[in-house]
Amino acid sequence: MSYKALSGRNDFDEVFNNPSTKVYSEHFRILVMINNKEFKLGMLLPKKNIKLAVQRNYLKRIVRNLSKDFFAES
Repeated sequence: MSYKALSGRNDFDEVFNNPSTKVYSEHFRILVMINNKEFKLGMLLPKKNIKLAVQRNYLKRIVRNLSKDFFAES
């Protein structure tokens, strides 16, 4: 299964309106939409909770890479 990056408003709306899986944390949310060929990953990391953009981007990279590894195995 391959990862497809979200590009454009339609992809964002598709994932955020119809996620297959939701993961909630105190500081961020992760939404995953899975079909038989690919998965799409949406993340919400509010500036209110994680102040620095560097830290938000780092977390996004980590989660994206972990999910690619996880879904590559299945």
